[in-house]
Amino acid sequence: MPPRQLRYRHPMLLKHRLWLTTITLLMLSACQPGTGTIPVTKPIQVETLSSELSGDYQLAGEQYLQLATEHEGAEQAAYYLKAASMFWREGAAKDSQAALDKINKTLLASSQRNQAALIAANIALFNADGQSALDALAITNEKNLSATDNKNYLQLKADAYALTGNWLEAANTHLALEKILTDETALANNREALWQSLLQMTPQALDLFNPGYPPSEDSGWFALAYNIKAYQSNPEVLQVALEDWARTYPNHPADPAIYKQTLEAGTFIPKDVDDIAVLLPTTGPFVEAAAAVKEAIIAAHFASNSTAQLEFYAIVLHGYWLKRFHQSVFFLMPDGYLLLLTNFL
Repeated sequence: MPPRQLRYRHPMLLKHRLWLTTITLLMLSACQPGTGTIPVTKPIQVETLSSELSGDYQLAGEQYLQLATEHEGAEQAAYYLKAASMFWREGAAKDSQAALDKINKTLLASSQRNQAALIAANIALFNADGQSALDALAITNEKNLSATDNKNYLQLKADAYALTGNWLEAANTHLALEKILTDETALANNREALWQSLLQMTPQALDLFNPGYPPSEDSGWFALAYNIKAYQSNPEVLQVALEDWARTYPNHPADPAIYKQTLEAGTFIPKDVDDIAVLLPTTGPFVEAAAAVKEAIIAAHFASNSTAQLEFYAIVLHGYWLKRFHQSVFFLMPDGYLLLLTNFL
């Protein structure tokens, strides 16, 4: 038998194979379960209490709080979140916030963090804190929102922008809502809020930040508001501008009643009232609108040769009252005063 021949292996080849073996071992070890914190990807399911099913949300919140103290980790966080949700549904904003503050949000799944953010934003708006509402919504993962939660998210965002006086972003958010709403009533309410947001902007801003080009619907809203704001004092020019707008944006969803109401809404002073008390905010996001209302009232007072005594009072609006002035309402007080609640939005 011939002697066995030994193969010569180059030292660099041996070194190369050794590196491959080491890398392979490292990759295999990386695939093994670790001992560190494992991110929560699926929400922990907790029991639904009978008190929640029966609509006793205050009791349900208290019971979920108790269950939270009896559990740890992700389960505890889930119970605190349930408690916050129940308290908010009951209208107990402070209790809801207290429950939210106890949550270790790193233990929540993405969908649960979204839920916590929506509750926090609702509470902030309840307290008239638009910026805190925006901060809460900033951590929301929009891609993981359900269709219903996405509508709520956009509505909360629009309200928060309105509270901070950011009318451009408020309008843009209402435009986003326009694309996903299907209910006719909800669409009508959103378009009214969109229109009122646009009317808070200057003609220059409406022209500069128009988000599109004819005949897109988004562009049409901004162009229509621009015409109203820029030419309202010149009826003949405005009429031509509106006719041109109608040709440029055919079949636009804007209800003509929206802008006709803006044009036709005059300010008048009743002649059978001796004293008129006008309540207007002097701070907050509606200061400019309130100043315009005040000027219109004074102008109407002189134009109508009214002998009534005008008295202006500063007021501070809190919470959801900031969104309640959707109509101009007159109340004739027993002492002869006329209380005027003016449309700020």
